[in-house]
Amino acid sequence: MVVALGVCVVDQAAKVVVSSQSAQHRVSLLGGWIRVSYLENPEQGFGGSFSYLLLTTAVCVTLLVLLYDRLAKTKYRMSTVAEVGFALMIGGYLGILLDRVRLGFVVDFLELHPKCSR
Repeated sequence: MVVALGVCVVDQAAKVVVSSQSAQHRVSLLGGWIRVSYLENPEQGFGGSFSYLLLTTAVCVTLLVLLYDRLAKTKYRMSTVAEVGFALMIGGYLGILLDRVRLGFVVDFLELHPKCSR
């Protein structure tokens, strides 16, 4: 759970840094495979309303936390890779939820593909 909260904090901090830069300022990394840029994503996802998306995100976070808690109580041991993946999902969902509640949109800042350098 600490890793998930850390992911959420790093996500929000990165969004603050990226949003403070000019919207036109883009930084390419790894030969253009990754580009850091600021984008406001107002899309509600899955064609639903804002309240539907908030509810869906909250349900996803809650279910992941409950599943993780249930697995921990039964002493089920996931692999380290699975636990990190779980934490990344929870932290990412929390970041999306915070963006939607605070801003009304999600701040996207990473573009991943080989054509970013154009």
